[in-house]
Amino acid sequence: MVMAGDLNASWFDDKIEEFFDELHEGDWAVLAKDGYPGTRLAGHPLEPRSQIDYLVVSKKTGTRGGLFNEEITQDQATVHQDLTNGNWRQFRQRYSDHFPVTSRSRIRCTPLPTRCARSPQMASSSVHDVATSMATSVVR
Repeated sequence: MVMAGDLNASWFDDKIEEFFDELHEGDWAVLAKDGYPGTRLAGHPLEPRSQIDYLVVSKKTGTRGGLFNEEITQDQATVHQDLTNGNWRQFRQRYSDHFPVTSRSRIRCTPLPTRCARSPQMASSSVHDVATSMATSVVR
């Protein structure tokens, strides 16, 4: 399972939001670590300040499967500040005050052409590494 979105809280500020630690220590992996960039444009001057958009994925346990270290291949999500081309104000006015947040995932499937493959290359392997976008903000 993947939870993605604006949590209106930061794992990296001086506020006490225990749910981040509880998630990460439990059956979930928060795909953010030290150095996680700002995910929301705010303030004067306008710049990426808030770290409030996250991808949280299930971990494999002894009794059930999970995505982290299985299908989700990164331990930190990618925050796409590069989409602004350095123009924070224009990006915010035209698209959103939040940046898309993505992770890389692997798709596993049975190597039968009728079940998952759409091409001969995919039919030859049971694991396919693809860039899968899990955006936490919607671009208009």
